[in-house]
Amino acid sequence: MMASGLLALLVLCYTLTSAAASSPSVTLPNGVTLTGRKEKGADVYQGIPFAEPPLNELRFQGPTPYIYSDDLDTTKPKSICPQLKITKRINLGSEDCLYLNVYLPPGVDSADESVPVLFWIFGGGYVAGDGWEFTMYQGQKLAKATNSIVVAANYRVNAFGFLAAENYSTGNMGIQDQRMALKWVQSNIKAFNGDPSRVTIFGQSAGAMSVCHHYANGEASEGLFHAALMESGNCNTPEFFFKQEEAFEFGVEYSKIIGCDVTSADYKECMGKLTTAEVMVGIEALLEEIPTSLDEFYLATNSSFVPPLSPIMPFGPVIDGTTDGTPRMPYEGITGGKAMNVPLMIGSTSNEGSIFVPMLGEIVDGLKFPISNDDVKLAIHHILDPIIGADAVDADYDGLMDQYPIKDYNDPRAQLSKILRDYMFLCPSRRAARAASENGNEVFLYQFDFHPYTWPDFDALGDYHGAEIYFIWDTPGPGMELVHPFFHDERRMVEIMQYYVGNLAKVGDVNKGDMPGDVPVWPVFTTGGDQHIVLKETPQAGVGLNKDVCDYHDKMLGY
Repeated sequence: MMASGLLALLVLCYTLTSAAASSPSVTLPNGVTLTGRKEKGADVYQGIPFAEPPLNELRFQGPTPYIYSDDLDTTKPKSICPQLKITKRINLGSEDCLYLNVYLPPGVDSADESVPVLFWIFGGGYVAGDGWEFTMYQGQKLAKATNSIVVAANYRVNAFGFLAAENYSTGNMGIQDQRMALKWVQSNIKAFNGDPSRVTIFGQSAGAMSVCHHYANGEASEGLFHAALMESGNCNTPEFFFKQEEAFEFGVEYSKIIGCDVTSADYKECMGKLTTAEVMVGIEALLEEIPTSLDEFYLATNSSFVPPLSPIMPFGPVIDGTTDGTPRMPYEGITGGKAMNVPLMIGSTSNEGSIFVPMLGEIVDGLKFPISNDDVKLAIHHILDPIIGADAVDADYDGLMDQYPIKDYNDPRAQLSKILRDYMFLCPSRRAARAASENGNEVFLYQFDFHPYTWPDFDALGDYHGAEIYFIWDTPGPGMELVHPFFHDERRMVEIMQYYVGNLAKVGDVNKGDMPGDVPVWPVFTTGGDQHIVLKETPQAGVGLNKDVCDYHDKMLGY
């Protein structure tokens, strides 16, 4: 009995010793050692702090660099930032959330040369999301396929990251969190055998808009990255960028919802005393109570502004005129010569608008389903009236609809979906590509047009907003193996996407590498040709992507 117990103890000690010996570790320049874990052939470090927890007096303020003292166990992800997930009623996260995850390709620690870095900025409308997303953004496969280090960081979202209040907060804390994480990479990635001179930032949706913020704000971003990829974002659609005076007005109303008066002398104290749950209750109230009609809002408050995509996307970066925040509309930074001189990969999916049409029921007062021709006009007025005025919308409406003849669509819903795609993503992507090309950047424009017919969501929605994420990250999504099986065509698309992204990371040129099969050379974009590639089973290079339609959009909007 005693012998068997001693044997068990020896086996346990051996197991623990072996596990400890096989656990990867890295020592940062400050002498602190991080202990990670091995998973799927990669070294994984999760939950690395890059900024002090934004608690107490640091709440609603820009990030402060993290002060390291002890060695850290970085084997598990830390909390996401506070947000509503899945439904409007499920609150998740902690304000102690400014952490990042690092994924190393096999053998990088013993490689003779340092490897490039892919820095991911997640999307989620600036109201939700995190650097892990229920395992969606696990970087082991991407790191291995591209021989790059993958970094994914949290940043504050919704009110915690973008609340603006005069003399209190600028509303750009989330953008500043991203920049702080990029600075952490510059200071520490050499310890992982990463190359700080070859950092590529990439993001989707709000993450792609964030990428444009950093790219266009060269004064603050110089030296932080060498290439950028924007997936389904844009640099100048007004709904996604807030003027400071408008954001301040909205901050007044939001503060009232959570019980604090911006004009009061104790406003800062009031905001600091709120619990996380109380701030989240304010976000719930925002989603439930702010009227969707602009006219109703004007009557209900003294404000002249409500976010046009409320309640779906009520927060976002604020143009505050500061280099540390958002000095100007990113598009103006590009055209004004303030952007970085780095290669860019920019694009969108062919059915971006399909998931946004159902959301219009929450945004546009009076819109009904099924969508009718009258509902299309109502939605167009809601979107464009604040930008060019109702009279101009009426004057341009027939010309706009001529670009989308109803005979080309099954119904008005499909027609509206294409209008939203072009207005929010495709035409702004072309606009940004033209501006960047004229700024001297090497630009690669794409449209993602891959439709896996065995996937039920693609069958219903087409290659919708975010569809390319599955193939860049080589994952069907959390628990989605049966819904999104990866067969031959899907594996081929993974190979194509990771080939281009990997080349961008390595040398800043999507074409420099061993091309998989019959993948064509991706032509460099020029304003005169609008060269692009359509990413599908057999990618096709082309010119003049959606030219006539986007020309009309640009003329209508004054570009």
